[in-house]
Amino acid sequence: MLEQFEEFGHDLPMIGKGGVSALNKFTLMVELPYAQDLDLPPERKRAVGARLYRSVAEVLEAAELYSVQNLRLDWSDGNIGIVYDDSSFGFQMAIRRDLRIVLERPGSSLRLFHNWYRVFMPYIQGLVSRIAIDLSDILHSDFDLQPIRTSHRFSLLTYDFVPVRAPRPVSSHQLIGSLLSHRPGEDGRFLSVPSGGAAGPLRTGRLDVKISNFREVAPDVHVREIYDIQAPSNQGYRGIWLDFYCISETVGDGDPALESRIAPRPEFLLEQYLIPYRDFFRDRVVKGFLADFFKDCEFSCAVGTMP
Repeated sequence: MLEQFEEFGHDLPMIGKGGVSALNKFTLMVELPYAQDLDLPPERKRAVGARLYRSVAEVLEAAELYSVQNLRLDWSDGNIGIVYDDSSFGFQMAIRRDLRIVLERPGSSLRLFHNWYRVFMPYIQGLVSRIAIDLSDILHSDFDLQPIRTSHRFSLLTYDFVPVRAPRPVSSHQLIGSLLSHRPGEDGRFLSVPSGGAAGPLRTGRLDVKISNFREVAPDVHVREIYDIQAPSNQGYRGIWLDFYCISETVGDGDPALESRIAPRPEFLLEQYLIPYRDFFRDRVVKGFLADFFKDCEFSCAVGTMP
């Protein structure tokens, strides 16, 4: 089981005030085979909603979250969804028309997110399996619907970057320069990134960097880890949007050493729910990437929009 928050962040100066203090959003997406969409007659759509409500209510009870009075169905955007409206443990879950199961938690302090992840995620594999079985039954599928891809996304909105040894803030483009050292100048030739910021002769709109790595997290189990960094010009280059993905999918394209693709194991990240959060987000994103990216620099994290 996931440890308590104090132990989770022990000896990690990047977690807490002046560092990663909040998540802007968390999203788990589970894709089922898109063999049939959810454009169903009203009575069958209600049946899907009723079973989804029952399954989530059972998880709330098992996780000792209770407060089922805060649970309601949501039919917006053509999806079949559920909303758990709770100030500390709230989330929403939807089955989309293309048979993607999406679990979302809005922005909160990292401590609150950790507490929610700790009590809710041990039940996620069983919940997804129950939803897939119910959909196979109600849709009269010719085969059992099983996950074919899973994706965990941890989103941060960081702003106001202040070096610890200097009172003057730095811009988002100065920080991202360590990842992207050059960009096209006025004549198309290479220009260093910091010189093209707010004070430069050529004003840059935004700088984005997206990097992905493949990693073997267990024997014959591979995931793709994505670092997506976006630095627009909002409010004078004072914000950076970061999305970190841990994805279980087919691996093999682009690797000449592989004669065939490696089969995905999407159920593995649902069962081993600690890997995306502790092994990826804490150990590689916060302890590794962000420690280097924001080296000797403090910042703030927004749970919603940047103030």
